[in-house]
Amino acid sequence: MDSQKTARFIFYSILLLLLIQTVYYYPKLPEQVASHFNAAGEPDDWTGKQAFFLIMWGTYILITIIFAAMGPLLSRIPESLINLPNRGYWFAPERKAETVRVLSEYMLWMGSATLVLFLAIMHITVEANIGVDPGIGPPWLILGPYLGFTVLWCIAFFLRFARKPKRNDEC
Repeated sequence: MDSQKTARFIFYSILLLLLIQTVYYYPKLPEQVASHFNAAGEPDDWTGKQAFFLIMWGTYILITIIFAAMGPLLSRIPESLINLPNRGYWFAPERKAETVRVLSEYMLWMGSATLVLFLAIMHITVEANIGVDPGIGPPWLILGPYLGFTVLWCIAFFLRFARKPKRNDEC
């Protein structure tokens, strides 16, 4: 399986996990759920169970549109709207298809990490609402790995696309 197919498989597998999580937890929740927590971890806002899940799934759909659908659209977007180091080099006709493929793959990996973050947030929120201590600890234990991944993703992205064209390669 090539790397883009792997990234797509992982992305949609996480979406499937979110669906399973929703089906599993929905009947366990009370009609009114705590939907927001203060810095001390105490609930400070509530919403109906159905609205809670609609908002969460609206968020998942938005993430899917941003990260999964954006990749295929990159070949249709004017290159002037894509902020990429050495854009002229990477979007030269002989490199454009590969550049779009790599950008699509990068988007899928970031989308997967974002969906995992929401999987964890949903888990903690639901567990708190049904009276189970999720045992996760402070919020940085969830945000830390996501931010760490984001930093590594940015470094990998920069290293991949910051390559300076050689004199005979310039566009």
